[in-house]
Amino acid sequence: MTDTSRTETFSGVSSLALENELGNVRIISSTTDGTARVTLHARGDVDLEPVALRVDGDTLVVDVPPLLDKDSSGGTRFAIKIGPISFSTQSTRVDVEVELPHGAGIKAKTKSGDITVTGEAGDVTARTGSGDVSLEHAQQVHIATGSGNVDVRSCRSGNVTTGSGDISIREATGEELNCRAGSGDITVRHTSSKRTSAATGSGDISFQLSEGTFEAKSGTGDIDLTVPRGLPVWLDLVSGTGQVVKDIESVGAPQEDQPFLSVKAKSGVGSIRLHH
Repeated sequence: MTDTSRTETFSGVSSLALENELGNVRIISSTTDGTARVTLHARGDVDLEPVALRVDGDTLVVDVPPLLDKDSSGGTRFAIKIGPISFSTQSTRVDVEVELPHGAGIKAKTKSGDITVTGEAGDVTARTGSGDVSLEHAQQVHIATGSGNVDVRSCRSGNVTTGSGDISIREATGEELNCRAGSGDITVRHTSSKRTSAATGSGDISFQLSEGTFEAKSGTGDIDLTVPRGLPVWLDLVSGTGQVVKDIESVGAPQEDQPFLSVKAKSGVGSIRLHH
C-alpha cells in the first residue's frame, strides 16, 4: 500500500487551531524562532490538498476534513464537510504532526484519535471523541475525551473530563483544578491549587494535597488522600457503606493568617482514608 505525506513550514506562529476528522495528533512545542512545521501522513493514495493549512494573524490553522482513499473500490462512498458539521463513510485516517514554538497556545480536536503534546506549551484545549490525551507541560488546560485516558505531567490549572477512562496528573500548581470521570480512576500526585475538585461515578480517587479547599465524590470507589504534616485540616468525610479512616496528627485550629486545608469527601459504597 502506498503512503501519502504532505509537509509545510510556516513563520510568525504563536498559537495553533487544529481539527482532524480521523487520526492521531502529535504536537511538539520546541522551536524558538517562531516557525512551525506541519506533516500529514495517510495510509494509501489520498489527496491531501483539501486539508487547510494557513496562518491567520499569528495562529496556525490546520483543518483536516473527511478524506477518502482514491484507490478504494466497492460500494458508494462519500465525504463532505459543511462548517462544523461533517458526514462521511469510511474516512481515511490522517495522522498529523505539528512542531510549534515553545510556549505556544494550542487548541486541538479530533473525533477519533489520540492527542499528544510534548514540550512546554501555553494554554491547551484538547478534545477527542474517542482516544487518549497525553500532555507534558502546560499553563491552563481544558481537556475532554468521550472514551480514553488523560495523562498530564504538569499544568497550572484547568478542567479535565473523560466519559470512560482514567485521569492522571502528576502536578498542578495554579488557582483551580477540576477533574471529572464518568467511569475511571482519578489520580493527582501533587496539587497546590487553591481550589480542587474530583468526581467519578465508578472509580477510585487518589490525591496528594497541600493548602486550599478540596472536594471529592465517588459513587462506588475508594478515596485516598495524603495531607501535609503540621497543617490544620478541616474535615467532612462521609461514606454510605465503606470505612472512614483518619490517620493524621491533630494540630488544632489555624492561627490568624496561617495556611490550612479544607477537605470534603463522599463515597457511596467505597472507603475513605486520610493520612500523611
